[in-house]
Amino acid sequence: MDIQSISTEAQREAILVNFDKKGWDEKKQEYVGIVENLKPEDPFEFLAKLYNVPKPETLIEYVDEFGRTRLIGPGEKARRDAEQEETRQLLLKFDQGEHFDEPAQPLHYEADREIRNKGVGFFLFSKDEQERQRQMRALDELRNNTVEQRKKALIGKEQKRLRAQSRMALIQARRKKYETNLSRGHD
Repeated sequence: MDIQSISTEAQREAILVNFDKKGWDEKKQEYVGIVENLKPEDPFEFLAKLYNVPKPETLIEYVDEFGRTRLIGPGEKARRDAEQEETRQLLLKFDQGEHFDEPAQPLHYEADREIRNKGVGFFLFSKDEQERQRQMRALDELRNNTVEQRKKALIGKEQKRLRAQSRMALIQARRKKYETNLSRGHD
């Protein structure tokens, strides 16, 4: 049966269903029932039934892990307390493992634990402390020698510059003398 074949408008309205209106009518009836059963002096109860919110005396203040104060129901509070207790028990369980007293050793960089190119200036120190100290002394001696050589090279470079400067001054003096002699001879 086609909708165009129905003759009157009233018959068409009777057959067609407006689902939007139907949904609103059902909700309206639900709210009307709630409103009629409430006393006008208790607005919180109206909202509690409307949105399924527990009464304020059943809500508990709770401080969460970020320090925020929240209102939660008693069931949620029990669940959070159980989670905290379980976490605490696990921490205690795994913290009670055997601990061996290890001699206090200075912790040094362990290069063999890293997989990477260390570069030209890399020096792999020994894990034995005495050998490590010997290597450190040798490295300090090399450094001191290098600093001393650099100072000597810098002093030598400065002396060479001063010698070149004095030689240039001598050459300029000779040239000036020669030029003055030439200028006197032509006059």
